[in-house]
Amino acid sequence: MIFIKYILIFFIVLISTYIGKIYGNRYANRVEELEQIKNILNILKAKIKFTAIPLPEIFSQIYKENENNIGRIFEDTNKYMKKLTAKDAWEKAMEGAFLRTNLKGEDVTALKSLGKMLGNTDVDRTSKSD
Repeated sequence: MIFIKYILIFFIVLISTYIGKIYGNRYANRVEELEQIKNILNILKAKIKFTAIPLPEIFSQIYKENENNIGRIFEDTNKYMKKLTAKDAWEKAMEGAFLRTNLKGEDVTALKSLGKMLGNTDVDRTSKSD
């Protein structure tokens, strides 16, 4: 009977360790993905500011340079921009990103708000409607 208890305790510890490792990896991957997004957004800002390349082409270039889950957000946005506005395409791509990345809902919400600025301002950050 004691032998069975020790085996059960061993399996409980083993399963708990495995579950902890899975959750730990998700958080570590989330940090990496947020850093990738930060770097890519800096690249996006520079390309918008210093080149005359259209936004869909910039998104395509970003995907080619970053063929991972984060890069796929920009590829999806590029694909959706053929039928939708930049803002709507970005928001739709972010909804898909929530499912395939380790980003949390609050991360996606913050990144969706970035879409409100896409296509609404020019290089000098002045509104196109002014």
